[in-house]
Amino acid sequence: MVGGTVYHLNGREQILASEIQRLGTKPVPKPKVVTVKDLNSEKYSGQLVEAKGELLIPPGFPDK
Repeated sequence: MVGGTVYHLNGREQILASEIQRLGTKPVPKPKVVTVKDLNSEKYSGQLVEAKGELLIPPGFPDK
């Protein structure tokens, strides 16, 4: 279970987790391997994923 504050950033929902509690005894499932491009949609929202590929950050992108 994850508890925290939900907020929106760049049009997407984010969770600022303040509590993480393990429920049950089974091992954590393996993440689905997806490309960075795949993460531009809601297709994998709420799923455990591992992003593969190159992520390019444009020059001058602000640090936050």
